[in-house]
Amino acid sequence: MAMYKEVETRRRRGRGFSDMSQYDKHYMHESRRVPQVENVDSVPLKSKEGWILFITNLHEETTEDDLRFTFNEFGEVKNIALNLDRRTGFVKGYALVEYDSYSDAVTAKDCMHEADFLGMIIKVEFCFSTGPNH
Repeated sequence: MAMYKEVETRRRRGRGFSDMSQYDKHYMHESRRVPQVENVDSVPLKSKEGWILFITNLHEETTEDDLRFTFNEFGEVKNIALNLDRRTGFVKGYALVEYDSYSDAVTAKDCMHEADFLGMIIKVEFCFSTGPNH
């Protein structure tokens, strides 16, 4: 008859067990790393509706009228999407501004990128563009 050694088993849940090898830790870290791409010339793409700009770092009390008044200086604004936080009722910090004309959208992007808007430095980029492998 065989003798069995009694082994204490412990139920473990979740991630980050201490018995992970160094290789596993390194592999896990490397697989989650997001590649940083700098100085990539991306080409803007038109959506089905028009040329859409993505504006970030907006002041929380920005209104649609503020955006329409400012961005109408560069051309006819077709549509504005300004999302509000359900809990606070303030702007989430970003908006989408749509133009019919490519030239109007480029002018607005060039003039308003890193400009002061209601006390905040906003960033303006095209919402749809080709990635680094175009």
